[in-house]
Amino acid sequence: MRANRVDIDDRKDDLMELLEDDRALAQVFWEKLDLSWVYHEQALEGIVVTAEELALALSPNPGVQEVGRAAFLAEIRRQKEAVDLAKDEAKQPKGKLSLTLLKKLFETLTGGAEPKGRMEFRRDMPLHRTYFHDIHQPVRIVPELTKLLEWGNAAEFHALHPLQQASLFHHRFMAIFPFTELSGKVGRLVMNILLMRAGYLPAVINAVDRQRYYESLKQQPRVLQSLVTEAIEHATDHGFKFFTEATPRRGRVQHG
Repeated sequence: MRANRVDIDDRKDDLMELLEDDRALAQVFWEKLDLSWVYHEQALEGIVVTAEELALALSPNPGVQEVGRAAFLAEIRRQKEAVDLAKDEAKQPKGKLSLTLLKKLFETLTGGAEPKGRMEFRRDMPLHRTYFHDIHQPVRIVPELTKLLEWGNAAEFHALHPLQQASLFHHRFMAIFPFTELSGKVGRLVMNILLMRAGYLPAVINAVDRQRYYESLKQQPRVLQSLVTEAIEHATDHGFKFFTEATPRRGRVQHG
């Protein structure tokens, strides 16, 4: 695994140099990546979004829609806003993992204006849910989440490789499962904040790996780490391909 990490780190640095050198192309690349991020986040939660719906939701002038459709499009827009927030948070290298951060992410995803949109911890063990791994009893949510956030800000945590940080934190967060809804979305946003702070692209878990992702939460954290690593490798490959195709006169991009 060590050699694999070295390879990922080297290729990540090469891609980041390309993004830094050509800001115009970098903006186009991030726009495409953001769309993919929004699409696959919805898909991981079992929500199918078409390309037309994605474009309409993120259009500055979506027009008047039926009530149900308008609510669906608003959910997609809030997901994009949460992605933007995560990217902004990732630019704070000394940012803390905190309840305040969780609240900002949660209430961005919900809109937060009404009581039902405000962050509240789970009070029961839901019978019908998307995720099927073992989760803590409600009484343990606050103490376990407090311990997790303290650990996430400790020197011991920061001494780990970023892939380990992101995977271990997410695995433990999902075992706590603090919210009846949106625990997965909030947890993956935090995971990607940790990765982007370390200079990686976000680990956008593909919809085709949905079941594999769910299963990884039942197993040891290293299984999730393998999936996260693959997601970053996939995004990095697409990054190099994008720059190679967008700048043919530069020739083949050299990396690794």
